[in-house]
Amino acid sequence: MRSWLTVTAGMVALVLWAAPGSGAEAIQHGFVATDESGQQVLRVDPAHPFRNWRVPLQARDLQLVGNERLLVSVLSGYRELSLADGTVVRQVDGFDRIFTARRTAAGHTFLGGYGGTTAIQIIELGPDDKPLATIAVDPLVTDIRLMRLTPTGTFLLGSGKDLCEVDRAGRIVWKLTLPDANHIYKAVRLPDGHTLAASGYGAFLAELAPDGAVVRTLGKSENQRVKAPFFFADFQILANGHIVVCNWMGHQREDSRKGPQLNEYDAAGNLVWTWHDAEMAGCLHGIIVLDGLDTARLHTDLQGVLAPAP
Repeated sequence: MRSWLTVTAGMVALVLWAAPGSGAEAIQHGFVATDESGQQVLRVDPAHPFRNWRVPLQARDLQLVGNERLLVSVLSGYRELSLADGTVVRQVDGFDRIFTARRTAAGHTFLGGYGGTTAIQIIELGPDDKPLATIAVDPLVTDIRLMRLTPTGTFLLGSGKDLCEVDRAGRIVWKLTLPDANHIYKAVRLPDGHTLAASGYGAFLAELAPDGAVVRTLGKSENQRVKAPFFFADFQILANGHIVVCNWMGHQREDSRKGPQLNEYDAAGNLVWTWHDAEMAGCLHGIIVLDGLDTARLHTDLQGVLAPAP
């Protein structure tokens, strides 16, 4: 049986679900994810099903922020959930159309969204959650999905087909267009100066040199494609160089039946693992693979690989 801890307002219930009929995979991952079409955040641990839980919540971005807590962005701000059972242990509201949130080692939180206007803003909160600064992003950046910090303190943002790096004043300091991309969802800076980006509706990942040259793609070639590739969203670079990416397939709960919700590519670009359970989850757009991570510590992807913050 599959065990679930379902967290609702004022009630905690244990729900049992029938397990899939297939045998164990060669690769298994425990993970937390934001489920867009299922409107929930969930934890899945195939090795320890008693740790599974799900929380009804419309959330997008997510980050391990230490003390066994998971930060998730919501439209009004952010929540921190207990990794043990998904209960809300911190709640910050009062903002408008927030789509992404990042915590720094100094305890500051950056929220990215529209701030009640059509212009994109990045709001910096102090450790006490009081606003410290509001960054008005260059109006040439017209879209925002997930925001990521770079080692130099700038922000990487996708905007349609464009990948933009903006400084703390909101000015664009680097920009390129990724062919075949649409609604670039997320990008991280790699240690060699390259940038890895999820192309959104292009349904591929691309590694880009600083001059914009495409060094490699994942998901485009025939041997890398999964069933029903539609929109590549959040991704994670694992410690072994593998990359796990969400394949979002639509806003409807039943869209998750079309194909795998998660895909994993090895360092050579081979598709080595997929996860598909349309009963358990809808279409995922945020992912953190927990294997080997110290969840007592804050994690960032400032160096590409998700790892404890310095």
